[in-house]
This record gives sequence, structure tokens and C-alpha cells, in this order.
Amino acid sequence: MGKLFVIGNGFDLDHELETGYTDFLNYLKEDYQRSIFIDNIEKIVACYSYELWSSFEKYLGNLNLDILLESVMAERKAFNSEFDYEPLDEGHLIDHVISSHITSLHKLDEYVKGWIETINLENVPPKRKYKHIFTKDSFFINFNYTNTLQELYGISHDKVFHIHGDVIDPIMGHGQDNHEQDFPTFETNDIGINEFGSAIVSQVSEFYNNSRKDTHFFCRKMNDFIDYINIEINEVCIIGHSLGEVDAVYFRELSYHYQDIPWTIYSRYSDQKGINKDKIQKLELLRQINNQLHINVVPFKE
Repeated sequence: MGKLFVIGNGFDLDHELETGYTDFLNYLKEDYQRSIFIDNIEKIVACYSYELWSSFEKYLGNLNLDILLESVMAERKAFNSEFDYEPLDEGHLIDHVISSHITSLHKLDEYVKGWIETINLENVPPKRKYKHIFTKDSFFINFNYTNTLQELYGISHDKVFHIHGDVIDPIMGHGQDNHEQDFPTFETNDIGINEFGSAIVSQVSEFYNNSRKDTHFFCRKMNDFIDYINIEINEVCIIGHSLGEVDAVYFRELSYHYQDIPWTIYSRYSDQKGINKDKIQKLELLRQINNQLHINVVPFKE
């Protein structure tokens, strides 16, 4: 008999590691070239900075080109106003706009990898509460990129499945299933606007599709890991995971495998009145995924 732990970012944050989206934002701010990514991504999601960087991957799947297109069309108009005639070839202008507004977006994977490599586990102590529940018959589906489990708790690598990659190959992105978002098209009598606008939309569409997590592929890999586990699992334990909609597909798949055993959510948040809002929210989210599950919520403190 063994346990299957599902580990989310709250686990790393509990070890005071800088693994939140806002930490990624701070990493981007440290370098001028990386900071260009911030301006560009905020422009194509059309939301306030706080909203974006609290649910970054969610917004990657909900792009809004209105502000970007308004900006680049204004640039085009200003450029063309310098001529007494409509330029026959806008290739240089298109290249300039793409370089200014879009090229940095294609560096998302590079920046995520650079950020994760800065997270240092040296001098980070293990916590007694985790050492108490992690047994030799435990297996882990880890949504984090770090090797916190392996380095701090001595968990062997073959017992940990990094569902979205690890330090070597981290994978960040949205989980929208549609391969092609309904981006704007240009239907005007102005061939120049059609060509210019379509070139911009094509580049953003490419970014959208390249930043899409292939959730079906990752579900298959997770199922391979479940098949690999050679002992009977008698409990699924969730630590530090928000159970957000981006990852709902994985929990739904897990529930098909483990519907008849207890699920335990380790929760550590409550308000001043002692009401555990985290408990209420996660119970509701998990029940929405599969209302047949037997769910327990356990307070989790040092």
C-alpha cells in the first residue's frame, strides 16, 4: 500500500523559494532585454499587471489583440504620413513592429528556464511536517520544476513525475485545447492594411500556439507513470496545489484512476475568524471535477 502525492507550487513557496509568477516577473525586471517581454505580454492580454501576474498561464490562453493592433496601426499611420504616397513595400516597417512588439514573446521558454536556474536549494532546510508524511512507499506527481523533493527529502527521481518538466526542460504555458484562437482578420479594401495587420496577427497566433501545453500528451505521460507504480495506492494527497482550471484536466484524469480511495487535501490557510476559505474553495473545485470522490481536508501546520 502506498500514497500518491500531487505537489503544487504552494509546496515550494512553503520552503520560501521564489517560484511564484510574481517572482518570474521580478526576474524579468532585472534585465532590460527581458523587461521588454513584460511590456509586450501585458499589451496582448489587455489586463492590469496584478491580474496578469497572479494568473499568468491562464492569461496566456486568453489573448486580446485590440490594444496591440491599435498601437501598431498608429505606428503604421505615423510612418506613412512622412510620405506623399503610400509605400509600395512595408516589409521594413512590418519587421520593425514585429521586433518591437512580438519577438520577445517567443523567448518565453528561454526566460522561464533562466529563472528556474536561479532558484537555489542550498541552505534550505526540510520541514518536519513533510518528513513525517513522506514514506518510502510514496510516489509524486509534481507540478513544480524544482528538485525540492529529491534534494531536501531524499526522494528518488524514479518516484517523482514532473508533469510540466523540470529544471532542465521547464514547460510553461496555457492549457487551451483549441489550436487556433479566433484572432482578428482584416477584410478591407486597403491591401496594405490587410497585409500589415495579417502579418502581426500571424506572429501572435504563432506565439499562442507555441505557448500551448499539450495537455493530452501530458495526461498520457502521467498515465504511463501511474502504470509504472508497482504498488497499490490507497490514498491521493494534494499539497500546495490551487486546483485551478488550467490543471483541471489532470485531476479529472487522476480521478478516473483513483475514484474509490480517499483523497486528502492538506490545507493551511484560514482567516481571522478561523474560517478556512482555502478548504471550502478546494473542496468545491475538486467536487466540480468529480463529485464521486471521497475527500478529506486536513489542517497542515508546523
